[in-house]
Amino acid sequence: MSKKVRGKALILLMVSVLTMMCLNVYGNTTKVTYQDGYLMFGTWNGNGNATVTIGNDYLTKGSDVAKYNEFEYLECNKNTVSNSHFSVAEQNGNVVISLNESYLKSLQDGMYSFKAVFAKAIIPIRLYVVTHKIDFKDASFSFSKWNGSGNAEALLESNTFSHTFYADLFNQLTYKGIKVDESNYTVSTISDVMKIALKEEYVKTLPEGESYFTVEFSDSSVMIKLTKPISVKINKTRNVKATLKNKKLNITWKKVKNADGYVIKVGENKKLTKSKKTVNVKKNKGVIRKVNANKTYYLKVRAYKIIDGKKNFGEWSKLIRCNK
Repeated sequence: MSKKVRGKALILLMVSVLTMMCLNVYGNTTKVTYQDGYLMFGTWNGNGNATVTIGNDYLTKGSDVAKYNEFEYLECNKNTVSNSHFSVAEQNGNVVISLNESYLKSLQDGMYSFKAVFAKAIIPIRLYVVTHKIDFKDASFSFSKWNGSGNAEALLESNTFSHTFYADLFNQLTYKGIKVDESNYTVSTISDVMKIALKEEYVKTLPEGESYFTVEFSDSSVMIKLTKPISVKINKTRNVKATLKNKKLNITWKKVKNADGYVIKVGENKKLTKSKKTVNVKKNKGVIRKVNANKTYYLKVRAYKIIDGKKNFGEWSKLIRCNK
């Protein structure tokens, strides 16, 4: 590796460490605090203790800032936790903090922010209490509009539906009841807002129109809707035939694939501006009534497909001339 590359790598490493760790005055002493990371007591489901090990983790490993004999106290949501609610022990050079089951049973479901305060550092720790699961059956998020390229992203905003969705509690993503392979999407958090991004290659394999995914968490489940634009080609209308009889103009044509209906345009001149009429029909035939049997009429037909409530038209047929 060149000196220039090594220098850049060292700078990036220092920036990462400084972003995560800084020095703050806490009480009368200066302590290391961690701004962009935290350890986990884990998810407590109603039984047993909740434990965290400090010293061999990604925050404090190799820093020697969290020693057993330098532990001072434990905070929860800025309140000091009574020593009767937890125990602290030393194990293989690490500090093990264990919350008692009796204390945990006094907590409601939700996320709790703890701080283990040592002489040299303040270690942030999260606890999730989950004793029941919420299924949001009548609510859903939406992926961003997808127009044929790029990832499809959805933000699960905090406090939506009076509930916060935590990435720490994410279990899996399913589509039609089948687990989506983790290689097809990513999960991230931006300021405690969870983001799920479906990769472009995977989105392209999904059908056009609406698709519903279910996000499974330890404490809840919620749907996310993906809408892919429908790109159905409406072909030109062909083989148009018309007969004029008994003051009625009977028109038929070849059925157009994927068509929801047809438009017939009739007039007494080639530009269809004189005595013009426009008729909408569902099938590949139509009747124009109250016409003059002694006149010549011109007409054309085109098909349409309704997509998102809007008519998308195919090409007009060639102009047809009809008289008695």
